[in-house]
Amino acid sequence: MAWSDKDVSEKYTYVYSRVEVKTCDRKTTTGWVYTIDPITHSIVLLYDNQQLVTILGHAVREVLVKDMPNKDMKNRLDELLESKEPDHSPEVLEERKQKVVAWLLENRFPVKANGDIISVANALEIMPPYSASSCQTGNEVILNRIQRLLEAMPI
Repeated sequence: MAWSDKDVSEKYTYVYSRVEVKTCDRKTTTGWVYTIDPITHSIVLLYDNQQLVTILGHAVREVLVKDMPNKDMKNRLDELLESKEPDHSPEVLEERKQKVVAWLLENRFPVKANGDIISVANALEIMPPYSASSCQTGNEVILNRIQRLLEAMPI
């Protein structure tokens, strides 16, 4: 039975299994299923090298189970996405905030620090710990640009 014809509940039985995914462009990918998107039917796989990849649902032709789910792999997959960011002391956070403000100013963005929040051009806010993932805005263009800039910031 084709992937697109399977019921969502049947697709969820693949979670934590080692599978071989065949795509419409005749490529084959093998990995452990971390999750399946119920809307797009995309599959998130973990390769043996610990890399996560998403295979878009519309490209999936067939999924073959190679190994059934086991408790060890379930625990490994669940631990993979747990937050590994250390707790930061107030001193470390303040130093990071100052570096981010300086970096944004150096790149000619209007920046205001108001308490723990950094405001960029009154369009985006950066919350502690002042990383690319702690940016908040409704404007995807600004969000994307500031996140790329923060990822490129020297340490």
